[in-house]
Amino acid sequence: MGLLAPAALLAAVVVLPPIIALYMLRMRRREQRISSTFLWRDLAREPVAQTPWQRLRQQPLLWLQLAVALLLLFALARPYLAVPGVASAHLILVLDHSASMAVAEAEGTRLALAQRQARELVDQGLVGGRVTLITIGDALRIPLTDSSDRRALRAAIDALQPLGGSDLRQALSVAAALAARARGSEIAIISDGNVRLPEAFVAPVTTQFFPVGTRGDNVAITTLALDPGATGQQAYIQLQNHGPQAVERRLELWCDGRLTRAIDVTIAAGAEHVERFELDLTVATIEARLVGGDALALDDRAWASARLRGATRVAVLPGTDPYLPTALGLLDGVELVAPDAPVPADITILDGVVPDPLPAGHLVFIAPPRATEWFSVTGTLEFPVIRTSVEPSPLLQYVALGEVSVLRAVRIVPGAWAQVLATGSGAPLLLDGESAGRRIVVLAFALADSDLPLQVAFPVLLANIINALAPDAAGGAGAVSGAPLRIPVRSDVVSLEVTAPDGTTRPLRIDAGVALVDDTRTPGIYRFAAQRRDGTRDAWSIAVNAVDPGESQVAPRPTLPIGHVNGPGRAIGREVDGRAEWWPPLAALVLVLVLLEWAVAYRAALAGWWAALRDGMRAWRPR
Repeated sequence: MGLLAPAALLAAVVVLPPIIALYMLRMRRREQRISSTFLWRDLAREPVAQTPWQRLRQQPLLWLQLAVALLLLFALARPYLAVPGVASAHLILVLDHSASMAVAEAEGTRLALAQRQARELVDQGLVGGRVTLITIGDALRIPLTDSSDRRALRAAIDALQPLGGSDLRQALSVAAALAARARGSEIAIISDGNVRLPEAFVAPVTTQFFPVGTRGDNVAITTLALDPGATGQQAYIQLQNHGPQAVERRLELWCDGRLTRAIDVTIAAGAEHVERFELDLTVATIEARLVGGDALALDDRAWASARLRGATRVAVLPGTDPYLPTALGLLDGVELVAPDAPVPADITILDGVVPDPLPAGHLVFIAPPRATEWFSVTGTLEFPVIRTSVEPSPLLQYVALGEVSVLRAVRIVPGAWAQVLATGSGAPLLLDGESAGRRIVVLAFALADSDLPLQVAFPVLLANIINALAPDAAGGAGAVSGAPLRIPVRSDVVSLEVTAPDGTTRPLRIDAGVALVDDTRTPGIYRFAAQRRDGTRDAWSIAVNAVDPGESQVAPRPTLPIGHVNGPGRAIGREVDGRAEWWPPLAALVLVLVLLEWAVAYRAALAGWWAALRDGMRAWRPR
């Protein structure tokens, strides 16, 4: 136990002596009943000689008033107990509610344990302080900033559900910015440690990690795919045993809502297991189920859908490059159209040109000669060395751009919409992003000024770009529950509706060739139906799974390698340096003593009131 403001106790020297002196100087008279005050009027006007200092006598009021004063002074000194927690004026609480927090522990799920710990820290941090709440899961959210509203903070914590992945990089950047702006801040992270961290991050304030969870046994469906072939389809299922012991489970395969296959599989500790099933071309959706229990039930079911997408209309402008038409002609589901076709192309590749006005649909710029509303062109780069970003991107999947040699490139300054996927000489070479509903890809160098067309990476990169920008791009593993679905729509589609896994159907708004499904908390198959201008209808589906494969590794981490001002680079773990103040109980005791003092001081009046009340009750009582 300690005192945060011990100097407050010195006030006892000033407060207690006057209370004692008042009782020593107090005139004491004995009450006596008399028949009349007429004879005593003149005597009352005369000064009565009293001894100024009298012997202190035993009086209940004196001791009650001294106790009240001492308790008030002790409360002002702010006594506290050292507990595991925080001891700052501004608590920045980062709470993980990703899918791995749904692991069932002995005392409840990890999320329930984390919520309990968060409520304790909030209650502790609000004693003379403020709390900022940051949550990570399906998205980064900041429900409350610099708040002292205990009820609102508790409601925001209790409303969390296990969803999405646990990327701590952006959350820590936001927390560090808030901590640097507000003095007396401290960062607290509540998680199972199954998170992605920024590289070489050093927090500007003390950062503590409160780990939750102990279990590490889990078998997950990490991959489920439905690959079409010439005469049939193949269901590919990959299982992963993350536990320390071999596990035997039953695997079921459901095709279009019907049980088709059921087998028993044995997976060694820490090993993978793959199963393949041959299916008919008529199968549109599949679901895999693992029967039995483990730590995380969310990854025991997975969905996938067949790729039922029509041809993507692609135009190349000006169309003189020999590499692009050849590579596009080798891609399945791509239809090359003229730039001035009656129905606009879904994707237009602008090879070395920036026409005015720009065509509709999604755009791919290659070595743009001038600026646009999305980026500026400020010069050229000579012999840039390509460095790819560490951030994962579908455009760079299976692509090794670092092996490509470039003669010259355009120096581009992008806007806030862009994600830089590759750089050279400190300038962006490959950009990807979205602006006003249009997907935009920018390649800063011409194909003829590099050896990219001669590399294996070229057709793969082109296929990734088309797949990312293609309307009705669907199928495969789809998305993760909680993350919004962005649906590119063809230019001739006039209406679009979606049917969720629970059977509810609702229309979607199409804005600049893109529709958005913002509520995907229910995992399963989302079915889409589009109406074209000529009356034809298109239908496809997207699988939304409950867990990202990275969340299936549920073994908790006791520490996080986050550096902070008290020791850059050291592992942050749970530390006992919090302070639980207990002046509120003292204040409640003071209130009780004040009421008791009032009752003692007016005991005669209270006795009279009680007697009158008792007589009134007796008189009212019916006879």
